[in-house]
Amino acid sequence: GMGGNLGVGMGGGMMSTNDIPDSDWMFPPPRNLTCAAGGDVREARNQAKDARKWLLVNVQSVDIFDSHRLNRDTWSNETIQTLLDSSFVFWQRSSGCSAGADYIRLYKVSHDDLPHIAIIGPTGATLWSQTGFIQPDELSMALVEFIEQNDLDATTLPKPKHRPRSKTDEFDVTPRADEEDVDSDNDQVMEDDMGSPTPAAANAHVSDEDALEEAIRMSMQEAAGGGGG
Repeated sequence: GMGGNLGVGMGGGMMSTNDIPDSDWMFPPPRNLTCAAGGDVREARNQAKDARKWLLVNVQSVDIFDSHRLNRDTWSNETIQTLLDSSFVFWQRSSGCSAGADYIRLYKVSHDDLPHIAIIGPTGATLWSQTGFIQPDELSMALVEFIEQNDLDATTLPKPKHRPRSKTDEFDVTPRADEEDVDSDNDQVMEDDMGSPTPAAANAHVSDEDALEEAIRMSMQEAAGGGGG
């Protein structure tokens, strides 16, 4: 296409993608999505924010077969399209156009990581990402899980996708002593005891225990004595 590069460098005021022509693709990108975003990634982010949706980014490379496979199998999939239209703004560009190159620079995506798929939240942070081809059923599961686990309105940052669910996670919770944030009310009481200026409480605790043991000893002796008469 002669006019292929005409739009490059002009501001993205129009909805056009200013991207490589569809004829460059073995399998053209989806064009029937109502949730497709125009402009560069900043405009797409604003569009998603206004629509109160997540932004799903796909940066393709026309030189990588996985990108063609995504167009052929994944983006053409009905379930995926329904999911995208309901919960996402979809911004797909090739790495060859200025908006795609701009995203790669902005989000520090390496060319080895193409094709690249990412979910971007209202803050502009990448919350989930995927490199290479992904089957439609796998992607739809990942998207549904993401939607269920993350809240657009959450002021706190959502958990990123690669959350280690390793054993270290469990260890973190056990040593309660050094973790002041995690303590329950019980721990609080204990801390107050420790910190109280009069050590009387601690001593009282000890003598109670002694008295109790003494009482148990006595009663056992009585029982033994009574049984032996």
